[in-house]
Amino acid sequence: MMKCLSRVASMEAPSRMPASTLAAVAFALGIFAAPVCQADLTKDFMEYFEARNKMATSGLGGDDSSATFVMCEHPSCMETVKCPVCEYGKATISEPDMGQFVGRLLKKGRAEKIDCPLCKGRGKLNMYHDPDDLVRIVSLARENFENLHITQDDGAVGYAFVPRHILDNMNKDDQSRVESKYGVPCKTCNWSGIVKCAKCKGRGILDCNGKGCKLGWVSDGGKRKTQMVTLSCGNRVPRRTTGYGENGPTVMRCQKCEGIAKIVCPECDGKRCKPCQKCNGLGYAKKTGKKRK
Repeated sequence: MMKCLSRVASMEAPSRMPASTLAAVAFALGIFAAPVCQADLTKDFMEYFEARNKMATSGLGGDDSSATFVMCEHPSCMETVKCPVCEYGKATISEPDMGQFVGRLLKKGRAEKIDCPLCKGRGKLNMYHDPDDLVRIVSLARENFENLHITQDDGAVGYAFVPRHILDNMNKDDQSRVESKYGVPCKTCNWSGIVKCAKCKGRGILDCNGKGCKLGWVSDGGKRKTQMVTLSCGNRVPRRTTGYGENGPTVMRCQKCEGIAKIVCPECDGKRCKPCQKCNGLGYAKKTGKKRK
């Protein structure tokens, strides 16, 4: 988590309503509608953009007598999701037919319930928010943040916004400082601070790749029995039968996946995403000096 503490000077004119208040009203009225499952995270990113804005514009306006402290904390994109292979922590596994039933008095399809090895019997997993959906959430939050300031007639300074009456009195050095303190979105993760895991493609789990694993089970191969058969010419020769008899294969649960045929992605530890290496998980980068298009 990225935390930065800044002394912020209050720049609000008496007639101006704080952007955070506007954001709350907008969500309450449904002006900036988002699916229920996304609304909280969208609002968190809006508040994050606003906190960065206050941090970047601190010291402007001349009077800092009412200065306050603002905690600028990157939103947590972690969430708890239902385990995809079990019900309330219990996984049902069934022994597949791998030849062990032929010629033997064994009951097929034996099923049993076990503590799910994927979620350790909890029935849920801790993962980053779906990476594809997160792209849309961040874009929506950024669009809403910008629209709120545009409706207040604020002027853009890089990715920050400054009240118009203050912007008109800012020199190039002031604008450069604001742009630098706010930063620019990371080209790799675009404010989110995380990137989709390339190995599992953002799923967090993989099909088991244990040696000989078939649907979560492995077989030792066994040994088919043989019997002597008489050919049309009268010669007797040994021939392997379709049954295994007493030398049939032994089928057991795969030690790697324990019978569920799925494993946690070792690259992201089942989290679906990894912290962005380009920005060290911050979500933004320092201003490069290029003008915003």
